[in-house]
Amino acid sequence: MLNLSLSIYKLYINYINKEECGGLKKFISILAIIGLLFVSGCSSAAKPDKTVSDFIDAGKKFDLAQMATLVNPANANSKAKITDITKGGDKEADQYEKYFLDYFKENAAKITYTIKEPKIDGDKATVPVDFKYVNGSPLLKATIGDAFSQVMSLAFTGVQMKDDDMNQLFMNSMNKQKTNVQESFTEKTVDFNLVKADNKWYIDNPSDELLDVFTSNFISVGKEISNSFKSASDNSSQDPTFMEQAKKDNATIVNKTIGDEIVLATIKLKINSAEEKQTLTPQSGSPVNAKDGTKFVVVNADLTNITNKAITMEPDLLMIDNKEREFKTYDKTVGAIDNYLDYRKLAPSIKENGNWVYELPNDATGYSLAVMKSGTNELYLIKLK
Repeated sequence: MLNLSLSIYKLYINYINKEECGGLKKFISILAIIGLLFVSGCSSAAKPDKTVSDFIDAGKKFDLAQMATLVNPANANSKAKITDITKGGDKEADQYEKYFLDYFKENAAKITYTIKEPKIDGDKATVPVDFKYVNGSPLLKATIGDAFSQVMSLAFTGVQMKDDDMNQLFMNSMNKQKTNVQESFTEKTVDFNLVKADNKWYIDNPSDELLDVFTSNFISVGKEISNSFKSASDNSSQDPTFMEQAKKDNATIVNKTIGDEIVLATIKLKINSAEEKQTLTPQSGSPVNAKDGTKFVVVNADLTNITNKAITMEPDLLMIDNKEREFKTYDKTVGAIDNYLDYRKLAPSIKENGNWVYELPNDATGYSLAVMKSGTNELYLIKLK
Protein backbone atom coordinates (compact mmCIF):
# COMPACT_ATOMS: atom_id res chain seq x y z
CA MET A 1 0.00 0.00 0.00
CA LEU A 2 2.70 2.48 0.97
CA ASN A 3 4.98 1.47 -1.95
CA LEU A 4 2.11 1.90 -4.41
CA SER A 5 1.32 5.38 -3.04
CA LEU A 6 4.97 6.43 -3.35
CA SER A 7 5.03 5.23 -6.97
CA ILE A 8 1.94 7.29 -7.76
CA TYR A 9 3.55 10.27 -6.04
CA LYS A 10 6.65 9.96 -8.29
CA LEU A 11 4.44 9.83 -11.37
CA TYR A 12 2.76 13.04 -10.21
CA ILE A 13 6.12 14.75 -9.80
CA ASN A 14 7.33 13.62 -13.23
CA TYR A 15 4.15 14.87 -14.80
CA ILE A 16 4.34 18.19 -12.99
CA ASN A 17 7.93 18.72 -14.08
CA LYS A 18 6.83 18.46 -17.71
CA GLU A 19 3.92 20.89 -17.31
CA GLU A 20 4.40 24.49 -18.31
CA CYS A 21 1.39 25.66 -16.42
CA GLY A 22 2.66 26.93 -13.10
CA GLY A 23 -0.81 27.04 -11.49
CA LEU A 24 -1.56 23.42 -12.37
CA LYS A 25 1.93 22.42 -11.23
CA LYS A 26 1.44 24.07 -7.84
CA PHE A 27 -2.09 22.68 -7.38
CA ILE A 28 -1.12 19.08 -8.14
CA SER A 29 1.97 19.37 -5.92
CA ILE A 30 -0.25 20.32 -2.99
CA LEU A 31 -2.60 17.41 -3.68
CA ALA A 32 0.33 15.01 -3.91
CA ILE A 33 1.85 16.22 -0.64
CA ILE A 34 -1.51 15.96 1.12
CA GLY A 35 -1.91 12.43 -0.25
CA LEU A 36 1.55 11.44 0.93
CA LEU A 37 0.90 12.86 4.41
CA PHE A 38 -2.38 10.91 4.55
CA VAL A 39 -0.62 7.68 3.63
CA SER A 40 2.15 8.33 6.14
CA GLY A 41 -0.40 9.04 8.84
CA CYS A 42 -2.24 5.81 8.15
CA SER A 43 0.90 3.69 8.06
CA SER A 44 2.17 5.03 11.41
CA ALA A 45 -0.54 3.10 13.30
CA ALA A 46 1.11 -0.23 14.08
CA LYS A 47 -1.00 -3.30 13.52
CA PRO A 48 -2.20 -5.24 16.59
CA ASP A 49 -0.41 -8.42 15.48
CA LYS A 50 2.90 -6.48 15.42
CA THR A 51 2.41 -5.56 19.09
CA VAL A 52 1.67 -9.20 19.85
CA SER A 53 4.79 -10.31 17.99
CA ASP A 54 6.94 -7.80 19.87
CA PHE A 55 5.44 -8.92 23.18
CA ILE A 56 6.14 -12.60 22.51
CA ASP A 57 9.67 -11.94 21.27
CA ALA A 58 10.39 -10.00 24.47
CA GLY A 59 8.87 -12.88 26.41
CA LYS A 60 11.14 -15.38 24.66
CA LYS A 61 14.03 -13.39 26.11
CA PHE A 62 12.14 -13.16 29.42
CA ASP A 63 12.57 -9.39 29.21
CA LEU A 64 9.80 -8.44 31.62
CA ALA A 65 10.50 -4.70 31.43
CA GLN A 66 10.10 -4.69 27.64
CA MET A 67 6.94 -6.81 27.87
CA ALA A 68 5.47 -4.29 30.32
CA THR A 69 5.97 -1.40 27.85
CA LEU A 70 3.59 -3.17 25.47
CA VAL A 71 0.81 -3.43 28.06
CA ASN A 72 -2.03 -0.89 28.22
CA PRO A 73 -0.47 2.16 29.98
CA ALA A 74 -3.85 2.98 31.53
CA ASN A 75 -3.77 -0.29 33.48
CA ALA A 76 -1.01 -0.11 36.11
CA ASN A 77 -2.10 -3.42 37.66
CA SER A 78 -1.54 -5.26 34.40
CA LYS A 79 1.94 -3.80 34.05
CA ALA A 80 2.75 -4.83 37.63
CA LYS A 81 1.41 -8.30 36.88
CA ILE A 82 4.20 -8.67 34.31
CA THR A 83 7.07 -7.14 36.26
CA ASP A 84 6.11 -8.96 39.47
CA ILE A 85 6.44 -12.44 37.95
CA THR A 86 9.85 -12.55 39.59
CA LYS A 87 10.83 -9.98 42.20
CA GLY A 88 14.48 -9.73 43.08
CA GLY A 89 15.33 -12.54 40.68
CA ASP A 90 18.12 -10.52 39.11
CA LYS A 91 19.89 -10.01 42.44
CA GLU A 92 22.82 -12.34 42.87
CA ALA A 93 22.20 -12.43 46.61
CA ASP A 94 18.81 -14.04 46.15
CA GLN A 95 19.85 -17.42 44.80
CA TYR A 96 16.36 -18.88 45.12
CA GLU A 97 14.76 -16.20 42.92
CA LYS A 98 17.65 -16.31 40.46
CA TYR A 99 17.36 -20.08 40.20
CA PHE A 100 13.79 -19.82 38.92
CA LEU A 101 14.55 -16.80 36.75
CA ASP A 102 17.25 -18.81 34.96
CA TYR A 103 14.87 -21.75 34.59
CA PHE A 104 12.16 -19.54 33.06
CA LYS A 105 14.65 -17.87 30.71
CA GLU A 106 15.94 -21.22 29.48
CA ASN A 107 12.42 -22.47 28.76
CA ALA A 108 11.11 -19.21 27.29
CA ALA A 109 13.76 -19.37 24.57
CA LYS A 110 12.18 -22.66 23.40
CA ILE A 111 8.74 -21.12 22.77
CA THR A 112 7.44 -21.35 19.21
CA TYR A 113 4.31 -19.58 18.00
CA THR A 114 2.06 -18.78 15.05
CA ILE A 115 0.01 -15.57 14.96
CA LYS A 116 -3.41 -16.02 13.38
CA GLU A 117 -5.73 -13.52 11.71
CA PRO A 118 -6.54 -10.52 13.97
CA LYS A 119 -10.13 -9.43 14.57
CA ILE A 120 -10.33 -5.65 14.79
CA ASP A 121 -13.36 -3.73 16.06
CA GLY A 122 -12.58 -0.01 16.22
CA ASP A 123 -10.08 0.60 19.02
CA LYS A 124 -10.21 -3.02 20.21
CA ALA A 125 -8.73 -6.14 18.71
CA THR A 126 -8.34 -9.85 19.42
CA VAL A 127 -5.33 -11.75 18.11
CA PRO A 128 -5.28 -15.56 18.46
CA VAL A 129 -1.84 -17.16 18.80
CA ASP A 130 -0.94 -20.85 18.66
CA PHE A 131 1.82 -21.63 21.19
CA LYS A 132 4.10 -24.60 21.80
CA TYR A 133 6.10 -24.32 25.01
CA VAL A 134 7.76 -26.25 27.84
CA ASN A 135 5.29 -27.74 30.33
CA GLY A 136 6.98 -27.52 33.73
CA SER A 137 3.94 -28.79 35.63
CA PRO A 138 5.14 -32.43 36.04
CA LEU A 139 8.55 -31.23 37.24
CA LEU A 140 7.13 -28.76 39.77
CA LYS A 141 4.64 -31.26 41.18
CA ALA A 142 7.33 -33.95 41.51
CA THR A 143 9.63 -31.44 43.21
CA ILE A 144 6.97 -30.30 45.67
CA GLY A 145 6.13 -33.91 46.54
CA ASP A 146 9.77 -34.83 47.10
CA ALA A 147 10.56 -31.68 49.09
CA PHE A 148 7.47 -32.09 51.24
CA SER A 149 8.43 -35.68 52.03
CA GLN A 150 11.92 -34.57 53.09
CA VAL A 151 10.58 -31.76 55.27
CA MET A 152 8.14 -34.10 57.00
CA SER A 153 10.88 -36.63 57.70
CA LEU A 154 13.21 -33.96 59.03
CA ALA A 155 10.43 -32.62 61.24
CA PHE A 156 9.88 -36.13 62.55
CA THR A 157 13.52 -36.32 63.65
CA GLY A 158 13.41 -32.87 65.25
CA VAL A 159 15.48 -30.94 62.68
CA GLN A 160 14.59 -27.23 62.62
CA MET A 161 14.94 -25.60 59.18
CA LYS A 162 15.43 -21.92 58.38
CA ASP A 163 14.06 -20.26 55.23
CA ASP A 164 17.46 -20.49 53.51
CA ASP A 165 17.63 -24.20 54.33
CA MET A 166 14.15 -24.73 52.92
CA ASN A 167 15.01 -22.87 49.73
CA GLN A 168 18.20 -24.87 49.26
CA LEU A 169 16.33 -28.12 49.90
CA PHE A 170 13.75 -27.18 47.25
CA MET A 171 16.43 -26.29 44.67
CA ASN A 172 18.30 -29.52 45.35
CA SER A 173 15.08 -31.48 45.01
CA MET A 174 14.23 -29.77 41.72
CA ASN A 175 17.70 -30.50 40.33
CA LYS A 176 17.21 -34.14 41.26
CA GLN A 177 13.76 -34.29 39.69
CA LYS A 178 15.09 -32.80 36.44
CA THR A 179 16.96 -36.08 35.92
CA ASN A 180 13.80 -38.10 36.61
CA VAL A 181 11.11 -36.07 34.82
CA GLN A 182 11.50 -35.91 31.06
CA GLU A 183 11.00 -32.47 29.54
CA SER A 184 7.71 -32.21 27.70
CA PHE A 185 5.93 -29.60 25.62
CA THR A 186 2.30 -28.53 25.49
CA GLU A 187 0.31 -26.66 22.86
CA LYS A 188 -2.55 -24.21 23.25
CA THR A 189 -4.18 -21.22 21.59
CA VAL A 190 -4.27 -17.97 23.54
CA ASP A 191 -6.35 -14.92 22.59
CA PHE A 192 -4.55 -11.59 23.03
CA ASN A 193 -6.93 -8.71 23.80
CA LEU A 194 -5.63 -5.33 22.66
CA VAL A 195 -6.70 -1.71 22.84
CA LYS A 196 -5.53 1.25 20.75
CA ALA A 197 -4.37 4.40 22.49
CA ASP A 198 -2.54 7.35 20.90
CA ASN A 199 -2.54 5.48 17.59
CA LYS A 200 -0.69 2.51 19.13
CA TRP A 201 -1.87 -0.99 20.01
CA TYR A 202 -1.32 -2.33 23.53
CA ILE A 203 -1.93 -5.67 25.23
CA ASP A 204 -4.90 -5.29 27.57
CA ASN A 205 -5.15 -7.31 30.80
CA PRO A 206 -2.71 -10.16 30.03
CA SER A 207 -4.28 -13.34 31.41
CA ASP A 208 -2.71 -15.99 33.63
CA GLU A 209 -3.23 -18.36 30.71
CA LEU A 210 -0.92 -16.17 28.65
CA LEU A 211 1.69 -15.71 31.39
CA ASP A 212 1.72 -19.48 31.88
CA VAL A 213 3.36 -19.74 28.46
CA PHE A 214 6.38 -17.78 29.67
CA THR A 215 6.53 -19.46 33.11
CA SER A 216 6.18 -23.07 31.92
CA ASN A 217 2.73 -23.46 33.55
CA PHE A 218 4.12 -22.62 37.02
CA ILE A 219 1.41 -19.99 37.56
CA SER A 220 -1.45 -22.45 37.05
CA VAL A 221 0.27 -25.09 39.21
CA GLY A 222 0.80 -22.53 41.95
CA LYS A 223 -2.90 -21.59 41.85
CA GLU A 224 -3.86 -25.27 41.87
CA ILE A 225 -1.75 -25.95 44.96
CA SER A 226 -2.97 -22.78 46.66
CA ASN A 227 -6.59 -23.76 46.00
CA SER A 228 -5.97 -27.25 47.33
CA PHE A 229 -4.58 -25.81 50.57
CA LYS A 230 -7.53 -23.45 50.82
CA SER A 231 -9.92 -26.30 50.19
CA ALA A 232 -8.14 -28.36 52.83
CA SER A 233 -8.46 -25.49 55.29
CA ASP A 234 -12.15 -25.05 54.53
CA ASN A 235 -12.80 -28.79 54.70
CA SER A 236 -10.38 -29.97 57.37
CA SER A 237 -12.69 -32.81 58.33
CA GLN A 238 -12.25 -34.21 54.81
CA ASP A 239 -8.45 -34.26 54.92
CA PRO A 240 -7.06 -37.56 53.63
CA THR A 241 -5.55 -39.86 56.22
CA PHE A 242 -1.86 -40.68 56.17
CA MET A 243 -2.53 -43.95 54.34
CA GLU A 244 -5.01 -42.36 51.90
CA GLN A 245 -2.40 -39.76 50.98
CA ALA A 246 0.25 -42.46 50.62
CA LYS A 247 -2.01 -44.32 48.19
CA LYS A 248 -2.64 -41.14 46.19
CA ASP A 249 1.11 -40.58 46.01
CA ASN A 250 1.64 -44.19 44.87
CA ALA A 251 3.98 -44.81 47.79
CA THR A 252 5.92 -48.08 47.74
CA ILE A 253 4.94 -49.98 50.87
CA VAL A 254 7.75 -51.93 52.54
CA ASN A 255 6.43 -54.37 55.15
CA LYS A 256 8.55 -54.97 58.25
CA THR A 257 8.05 -56.78 61.55
CA ILE A 258 9.36 -56.62 65.12
CA GLY A 259 13.12 -57.16 65.15
CA ASP A 260 13.77 -55.83 61.62
CA GLU A 261 16.31 -53.01 61.32
CA ILE A 262 15.19 -50.06 59.21
CA VAL A 263 17.56 -47.38 57.91
CA LEU A 264 15.83 -44.05 57.34
CA ALA A 265 17.32 -40.75 56.17
CA THR A 266 18.56 -39.63 59.58
CA ILE A 267 18.03 -42.53 61.98
CA LYS A 268 18.36 -46.29 62.19
CA LEU A 269 15.34 -47.87 63.84
CA LYS A 270 14.54 -51.30 65.28
CA ILE A 271 11.35 -52.21 67.14
CA ASN A 272 12.09 -54.72 69.93
CA SER A 273 8.62 -55.34 71.34
CA ALA A 274 5.02 -54.14 71.60
CA GLU A 275 3.03 -54.83 74.78
CA GLU A 276 -0.59 -54.05 75.62
CA LYS A 277 -1.30 -52.68 79.12
CA GLN A 278 -4.23 -51.28 81.07
CA THR A 279 -2.02 -49.45 83.55
CA LEU A 280 1.29 -47.61 83.25
CA THR A 281 3.39 -47.75 86.40
CA PRO A 282 6.43 -45.47 86.52
CA GLN A 283 9.14 -45.96 89.16
CA SER A 284 8.30 -42.54 90.54
CA GLY A 285 4.82 -41.15 90.31
CA SER A 286 1.28 -42.46 90.40
CA PRO A 287 -0.03 -45.25 88.11
CA VAL A 288 -1.94 -44.13 85.01
CA ASN A 289 -4.98 -46.16 83.97
CA ALA A 290 -6.32 -46.40 80.43
CA LYS A 291 -9.70 -44.79 79.88
CA ASP A 292 -12.76 -46.99 79.61
CA GLY A 293 -12.82 -48.87 76.31
CA THR A 294 -9.13 -48.22 75.62
CA LYS A 295 -5.75 -49.83 76.16
CA PHE A 296 -2.13 -48.74 76.13
CA VAL A 297 0.38 -50.16 73.66
CA VAL A 298 3.96 -49.74 74.86
CA VAL A 299 6.51 -49.98 72.05
CA ASN A 300 10.17 -50.54 72.90
CA ALA A 301 12.70 -49.47 70.24
CA ASP A 302 16.38 -48.89 69.53
CA LEU A 303 17.28 -45.64 67.75
CA THR A 304 20.61 -44.54 66.29
CA ASN A 305 21.25 -41.09 64.88
CA ILE A 306 23.14 -41.66 61.59
CA THR A 307 23.84 -37.97 60.90
CA ASN A 308 26.83 -35.95 62.03
CA LYS A 309 24.96 -33.70 64.46
CA ALA A 310 22.62 -34.10 67.41
CA ILE A 311 18.88 -34.27 66.70
CA THR A 312 15.72 -34.42 68.79
CA MET A 313 13.27 -37.29 68.45
CA GLU A 314 9.85 -35.72 67.96
CA PRO A 315 6.83 -37.88 68.97
CA ASP A 316 5.40 -37.98 65.44
CA LEU A 317 5.49 -41.71 64.62
CA LEU A 318 1.98 -42.82 63.66
CA MET A 319 0.30 -46.07 64.70
CA ILE A 320 -2.34 -47.38 62.28
CA ASP A 321 -4.80 -50.04 63.38
CA ASN A 322 -6.70 -52.72 61.45
CA LYS A 323 -9.47 -50.21 60.70
CA GLU A 324 -6.92 -47.73 59.25
CA ARG A 325 -7.45 -45.35 62.17
CA GLU A 326 -4.39 -43.27 62.96
CA PHE A 327 -2.96 -42.58 66.42
CA LYS A 328 -0.17 -40.34 67.63
CA THR A 329 1.84 -41.08 70.75
CA TYR A 330 -0.02 -40.77 74.06
CA ASP A 331 0.02 -37.08 74.99
CA LYS A 332 0.67 -37.82 78.68
CA THR A 333 3.60 -40.18 78.10
CA VAL A 334 6.07 -37.94 79.91
CA GLY A 335 5.80 -38.88 83.58
CA ALA A 336 3.56 -41.88 82.88
CA ILE A 337 6.36 -44.27 81.87
CA ASP A 338 10.08 -44.56 82.41
CA ASN A 339 12.66 -44.33 79.63
CA TYR A 340 10.34 -42.62 77.15
CA LEU A 341 11.62 -41.67 73.66
CA ASP A 342 9.47 -38.57 73.22
CA TYR A 343 11.79 -35.58 72.66
CA ARG A 344 14.86 -37.74 73.32
CA LYS A 345 18.15 -36.05 72.34
CA LEU A 346 20.04 -38.33 69.98
CA ALA A 347 23.80 -37.86 69.68
CA PRO A 348 25.46 -39.03 66.45
CA SER A 349 26.20 -42.78 66.18
CA ILE A 350 25.12 -43.60 69.76
CA LYS A 351 22.31 -46.16 70.09
CA GLU A 352 19.46 -45.18 72.39
CA ASN A 353 16.79 -47.48 73.81
CA GLY A 354 13.38 -46.36 75.01
CA ASN A 355 9.60 -46.53 74.76
CA TRP A 356 6.69 -44.96 72.95
CA VAL A 357 3.18 -45.21 74.35
CA TYR A 358 -0.05 -45.21 72.32
CA GLU A 359 -3.64 -45.26 73.52
CA LEU A 360 -5.92 -47.32 71.27
CA PRO A 361 -9.57 -48.45 71.39
CA ASN A 362 -10.07 -52.00 72.63
CA ASP A 363 -11.46 -53.02 69.23
CA ALA A 364 -8.07 -52.37 67.60
CA THR A 365 -7.12 -56.02 67.08
CA GLY A 366 -4.13 -55.29 64.84
CA TYR A 367 -1.80 -52.35 64.43
CA SER A 368 1.43 -51.19 62.76
CA LEU A 369 3.81 -48.25 62.93
CA ALA A 370 4.09 -46.19 59.73
CA VAL A 371 7.04 -44.04 58.64
CA MET A 372 8.14 -42.50 55.32
CA LYS A 373 11.79 -42.50 54.30
CA SER A 374 12.86 -38.99 53.32
CA GLY A 375 13.95 -38.49 49.73
CA THR A 376 12.21 -41.67 48.56
CA ASN A 377 8.71 -42.92 47.90
CA GLU A 378 9.12 -45.73 50.44
CA LEU A 379 6.56 -46.19 53.20
CA TYR A 380 7.62 -48.59 55.96
CA LEU A 381 4.83 -50.44 57.77
CA ILE A 382 6.13 -52.20 60.88
CA LYS A 383 3.57 -54.80 61.94
CA LEU A 384 3.28 -55.02 65.72
CA LYS A 385 0.17 -57.19 66.00
